[in-house]
Amino acid sequence: MFEDDTFDQLDGASYRQIVDLANWDNSRAINVPGQSGQPRSKHYDDLLPLWSEGRYFPLVYSKEAVDRNTTDTLQLAPMRAH
Repeated sequence: MFEDDTFDQLDGASYRQIVDLANWDNSRAINVPGQSGQPRSKHYDDLLPLWSEGRYFPLVYSKEAVDRNTTDTLQLAPMRAH
């Protein structure tokens, strides 16, 4: 829900994205309060300042852009049966 004249968000989803169909790597998104559901993670509430300032983070798609923007990786491997 938003104000008709200002488009200020009053309630509703906390995720927004802007997709540039001419240049996918130019897309942007925001998710409040952060990208992690883990309270001890540095990403738990790291997006709150961006959201409160009306800013976004890059929402990139190409491998090159993803590699440039990656700060952490999580490697999952199946457990071996004993």
